[in-house]
Amino acid sequence: MTQLEIENTLIKAICNLEISYLVDLDEDLMYTCLTKAELIQEFDCVFKNLISQGIQKLTFKKSNCNYCYPKANAYEFYDESLMFVFRYIIDIDSECNFIIRLCDNKPESNNSELPF
Repeated sequence: MTQLEIENTLIKAICNLEISYLVDLDEDLMYTCLTKAELIQEFDCVFKNLISQGIQKLTFKKSNCNYCYPKANAYEFYDESLMFVFRYIIDIDSECNFIIRLCDNKPESNNSELPF
């Protein structure tokens, strides 16, 4: 899979809170030191937690990480009321390892200009 295909697959899964999209990920790749099965298990927990909070769907926008991965692709995800939920880094690290990780830096507000 290409980086773009992996990004699109992950974004669909996250926005729909549905792990079934992740079945398309490549078995032979590593995702921030996780196998495909481990990544699916991790997202299953994240999605169940969000659903238990009453969140049914997320929207996203492209973002930046100005700290740990300043050149990587980052995506901010928002709930139905447009409140920030989290940011994920989705980028390629090497030919067979992708960076898929939660970005712990939170925006200071929902203003898309600050701070990322």
